[in-house]
Amino acid sequence: MDEKEEVDSGAGECKISCLPPELLAVIFILARAEPKEHPASFSKIPFEILVSHVSSHWRAVSLATLALWNQIHIRTPRSICRYTRSRASRYLERSGSQCPLDIYVNISNWERGNARNRERPYFIRSFADYIITHLPQTRSLFFECFQESTLLWTLSRLRNVSAPNLRRLEVKFNLHTLPRGPREIEFSILKLGSPQLAFVKNMGNCMPVFASLHRLTSLHLHKHYPDIPLTYPILVDVMKAPDCLLYLSIGGKFNMETWPLQAAAPDFQLHHLKALQIHYPEKMVAHLLLYLSAPNLESLWLIGVFKDFSIFCNSSGYPRFPRLRYLTLQGSYLPSIMPISSAFPSITHLNLHLYDTPILETVLSGQWSSLHTLVFTWDESWKQMGDIVTSFLQRRISDGRPIDNFLVTRNVLNVLERKAWTGIPVETKVRLVSAGNYLEPWWNQEDRI
Repeated sequence: MDEKEEVDSGAGECKISCLPPELLAVIFILARAEPKEHPASFSKIPFEILVSHVSSHWRAVSLATLALWNQIHIRTPRSICRYTRSRASRYLERSGSQCPLDIYVNISNWERGNARNRERPYFIRSFADYIITHLPQTRSLFFECFQESTLLWTLSRLRNVSAPNLRRLEVKFNLHTLPRGPREIEFSILKLGSPQLAFVKNMGNCMPVFASLHRLTSLHLHKHYPDIPLTYPILVDVMKAPDCLLYLSIGGKFNMETWPLQAAAPDFQLHHLKALQIHYPEKMVAHLLLYLSAPNLESLWLIGVFKDFSIFCNSSGYPRFPRLRYLTLQGSYLPSIMPISSAFPSITHLNLHLYDTPILETVLSGQWSSLHTLVFTWDESWKQMGDIVTSFLQRRISDGRPIDNFLVTRNVLNVLERKAWTGIPVETKVRLVSAGNYLEPWWNQEDRI
């Protein structure tokens, strides 16, 4: 190394070491970027541990930065063991008593491998007590387990409690078991109030009381139990409880006998709704779209098997969703789908994830007058589908309404780069789909608070 390189190296080290602790702390917090998946699923060394071992200066700054230690992870009994200095206890000491906590409990793998472990009941009680103890300070709570009985028992402990600072609540289990005799699988939680709650996901049959849903902006309402279908009155009450619901995802079994026979006009209004997903509801999808008024809806996802969709397509009063721009169709069987382009005439972005070529051909045969961006995210049967897509793109050129953007996933892009698809017009730009070029609300991480 010559003299100039030594000077430059020294200057670089000086710049880093001379940063004020306050600025370095901000950099640490920003650098601990939130992953795309829940941190509870990661096994790598956390960022805050890494930076605390770089140097004595960085360690002093990191330990003094309370917000760097507010993510508590519980995966095994060692996470909260009272007889050892667990990571959870160290994080609690470093984050202090005032810093909002993000608690991630993921015991699915441990529970699956320790079904007959004597320690299992004690561990489940321990982390349930742990959650309740720190619930007043908790900002986000994510809980995943293997057995539904564990989930239900844990949620039952949250009945008569309050969570004054809780903003995000998400639960998940992996194994659904049939009932063995009578049991309570529907009850309300957080009965003493959770006024800051903004995001709820996968709660199924154990929802917070309606009084805690007023500030909700994101609701993922997926019913877990097919033997207890959701009724129409309860569905409406849940959706109308928030004052400003922006994102709504619905799935599961619904009792269609409780739905009105017909709707001459929308039965309820969600004025602020921006994005709607409907998962595997069969007959419910058309009825829900008929009964719902959402004048500011921008994005609609239809996912799964749909029946009787023609009752919506053939109803009067189009367009029901005048601001709708993004439409995503994902499924394997979409009967009576021919008039879908007339049902949603304002669509500018069409995202297709369809599993067979006849459906794809039928959808693309519609008169999408405002469409300028096609998103394609499926690479099975790529040769047949490629012929249909390229034919559609060429036809749009002939009609004087070219598709400006053709956005694809990495797998599809690899197929295109091998020149396996021929005939894509030069007027159509082919790009890898991303949140940067596809501003669809769900793609842009609506569930981040």
